[in-house]
Amino acid sequence: MRDRIAAALAFEESTVRSGVRKESLAPLHYLFATQAQLGRSEFKAMTGLGERVATGTLSALLRRGFLASDTPYGDVRFAVPRHALRFYFPALWPEAEQDQALLQAERGGTLGAD
Repeated sequence: MRDRIAAALAFEESTVRSGVRKESLAPLHYLFATQAQLGRSEFKAMTGLGERVATGTLSALLRRGFLASDTPYGDVRFAVPRHALRFYFPALWPEAEQDQALLQAERGGTLGAD
């Protein structure tokens, strides 16, 4: 699963450019593997990024649905955003695969090519 999370983060960082960074892999994988929650400061520390960059990354992860929290300043937990299903569970969710095909067509790629 670690490689699948890494693929989703790489796509976000290089294609979507939403502020999500690959340095989030370790804390995201930790949250997935343990099904635990982390305080925001703990999550930011696990990224190894500076305070400002880590805060921006955490905000982007929450905004894009990779993390969830019950309150604006509460602990964070692993979440599965719909747009990441094609990476987490390849070929399991047809709508996610269809979204990928549409994105490729918009970029001038061919349908079905990955």
